Amino acid sequence: MSRISSALLLLLSLYFTTLSSPFLLPLPSSQPSKTSLSTSKVVILGGGFGGVYTALSFPKREDVQITLVSPSDRFTFSPLLYELATGDCDIDEVCPTLDSIFSEHSSTSNSINIVQSEVESLDLPSRSVKLSTNVTLDYDYLIVATGKIPQTTSPVPFKSLENDEQINSYIYSSKNSSLTGKFSSQNGTWITYLPSPTSSPKKMRTSEAYLSPAYPLHPPPTLQLKNSVLNFTTINDALLLRKKLPTLTSSSTVTIVGGGYSGVELCTSIKSLLNCNVNLIQRGQRILKTSTSDFNVKKSTETITQLGVNVTYNTSLIKSTYSSSCVVSTLSNGDKINSDVLIFTQPSSDYTVPDYGDLLSGHTTIQVDDCLRCVNRVYGKSYKNVFGLGDIVGGGKATAQKTMQQAGIVGYNVLSGIEGRKPLKFKYVDLGEMLTLGEEGVVSGLGGRVEVGGKVGGLMRKLVYTARMPTTQTRVRSLFGDISRAKQN
Repeated sequence: MSRISSALLLLLSLYFTTLSSPFLLPLPSSQPSKTSLSTSKVVILGGGFGGVYTALSFPKREDVQITLVSPSDRFTFSPLLYELATGDCDIDEVCPTLDSIFSEHSSTSNSINIVQSEVESLDLPSRSVKLSTNVTLDYDYLIVATGKIPQTTSPVPFKSLENDEQINSYIYSSKNSSLTGKFSSQNGTWITYLPSPTSSPKKMRTSEAYLSPAYPLHPPPTLQLKNSVLNFTTINDALLLRKKLPTLTSSSTVTIVGGGYSGVELCTSIKSLLNCNVNLIQRGQRILKTSTSDFNVKKSTETITQLGVNVTYNTSLIKSTYSSSCVVSTLSNGDKINSDVLIFTQPSSDYTVPDYGDLLSGHTTIQVDDCLRCVNRVYGKSYKNVFGLGDIVGGGKATAQKTMQQAGIVGYNVLSGIEGRKPLKFKYVDLGEMLTLGEEGVVSGLGGRVEVGGKVGGLMRKLVYTARMPTTQTRVRSLFGDISRAKQN
């Protein structure tokens, strides 16, 4: 690659990055507000993109006290989650601890008080948040960025059950108690209670572990611990897959359900890495259904075909049974696929959310106005001191790119409220999309003015994501990690 091309690549990468940066907003004051006689308590719910990047957007001020509540002690940079699974990144690159993120920014940003807990409920009139740890936090300004939690995810830490005795003694129970079960190694039986759409849960006994159509995306933890049926939405999912991949050979079969971004990146990466049999099951008539880039869809489809990935369109998975040798998946077209590993890339459509009172009022998402202030769904009026962003907000698909842009506006508007200034309206700028296709990548943006594929596209994608990481330490670790791995290869 010529020096001119390298310089152009870097400039384009920086362009994509800085356009979404909150630093392009009018600079809020770093001095205490003259109108404020006391410290303003800002409580942020959620340790994902919305919560972390909003917290980082606040300048260091003596009159602002920030508390961030997260059930996890780590932030997950989800666009690189599949690279953690395939061994192209280590855990601290993709999932740095919250302590490491905020300690690096302590000299220029407010000291962030991190509380590891889940949110139980909000009391909007009294301006307080009740946590699952029986702690109550008072706030002057509240930022809701908890995302949407799948209703039936397995709570089993993958390292906690490492032998048959522990596995067999573990009884799974989902949060809504709609599914319980126990695995018996003596007769290979999974005894389970399955939710029924027309009646109360029925007890079912079979000689094989069974995945119900009503419960297709979150398999019982015994199957997860066998690393044969996996989700791919969290850090634990990625680590489970990372543990499984070295056991596969070129004769193994991997089936991936869902032809979205995660499914496409996974199937091309696994095929390139192992050259094994890879199936992709897509419900629609094309991959990347939500993509706005015809270029990315075309290049991705071409790459999948060239690699030899078997794609089945307009088909969904009806059920899967697990035996000692493989996972047997039955499709809606009547076909059956035997797999060594079955991976679901789409989260469940059923979500559980805390008791957010009038912010929900029977809904599963919250509503915000143009300034990202939460709306009381009963009276239709906006709260001046409660903001929302990310997946928890209804009205369109939330992406990391969009949430990062929202974070800058929310941080600015909270300080505007403290200082008595007019808030800014949020306007999303679509910078395009990027994804990796095995050893290559595709990047498109600026309304189709920038379309890059191949190894250059893969390099550009990595540069952009490296620049968007929350701390200098994670950026440096990611950059030097790539250099080290390139030398090894």
